[in-house]
Amino acid sequence: MVDQARITSGFSAGPVRRHPGPDPYADAADGVDILGPGDLREHFPYITDKAVGAVHVRRAGWFSAQQLGAWMVDQAKGHGAELVSAEVTDIHVESGRVVGVSLSNGASIGTDTVIAATGPLSRPVASMAGVDLPLYSELHLKVAFKDHLGAIPKEAPMIIWSDPQQIDWSDEEREELGRMGREDVLGEMPIYCHGRPEGGAESPYFLALWEYHHETLEPTWPLPDDPLYPEVVMRGLTTMVPGLAPYLEGLPESTVDGGYYTKTRENLPLIGPCGPEGFHVVAGLSGFGVMVAAGAGDLLASHVTGRSLPNYAESFLLSRYDDSRYMAEIQALEDSGQL
Repeated sequence: MVDQARITSGFSAGPVRRHPGPDPYADAADGVDILGPGDLREHFPYITDKAVGAVHVRRAGWFSAQQLGAWMVDQAKGHGAELVSAEVTDIHVESGRVVGVSLSNGASIGTDTVIAATGPLSRPVASMAGVDLPLYSELHLKVAFKDHLGAIPKEAPMIIWSDPQQIDWSDEEREELGRMGREDVLGEMPIYCHGRPEGGAESPYFLALWEYHHETLEPTWPLPDDPLYPEVVMRGLTTMVPGLAPYLEGLPESTVDGGYYTKTRENLPLIGPCGPEGFHVVAGLSGFGVMVAAGAGDLLASHVTGRSLPNYAESFLLSRYDDSRYMAEIQALEDSGQL
């Protein structure tokens, strides 16, 4: 158990300032507040008294990615788009430009524009057009559990523990975990165990995530299973929220889900044309996809339609890897900077 703990409450961008008064909500409509122990005890009493400070980000929040996607599909259909449910089995290229695609339902579509926006499958799809995308995927699980004890209030922000920790397994548990080959949960665990309330005011659910696997995988479905994930995450959260400790005697009803964070080395997406003429990609949106999806789509549409491009457009092209200085910079990075 660390004794110089810090938490991050929410995350976003904004000016950092130390709040002058005792009430961290008094005059900050946005931006970032740095809270000391007194403010934490007063306004976030469920956080451990071992926390010595927190960064409270006001311009942070969340919304339903599923509902956003459903709305976008409805909008596209309303403008004449036709949704075809099938797998792309081939991308046809002739004389250096795309001319069509073949689908798993036996159909072929002739087109001079193909956009690969297939998330974790972007690399194999792009390979059909002869394009090798420098992408890799990490498995990121999440667990939703019923907080029937009300240990974390519904109005809580996203809370993120920003110190490493070591799980307080018993000697017997450590011995059994060793026999199971689960050394990954026996030593020092990584930072950024985090979570937030899920659903409306009446929802009992809390959604929690902790990426401690550090595995690069070829995307497969169903997702690889980790039967220890709910308990490990709950133990990590308990370091930050001691009121969750009773759940260690009997885990609440929970559901594990997740997906893949598909990244480039420097964690910047790929947006724009590459390879044969008419082939475009929107990929490598990592764990921030829902936050940038609309902007990425708009930028890609500018490429496709020939609209004027913003001055940052080149930063997201595959051709950036042709710059030797840029490659030297990203090869010097220790990590991608992603939670």
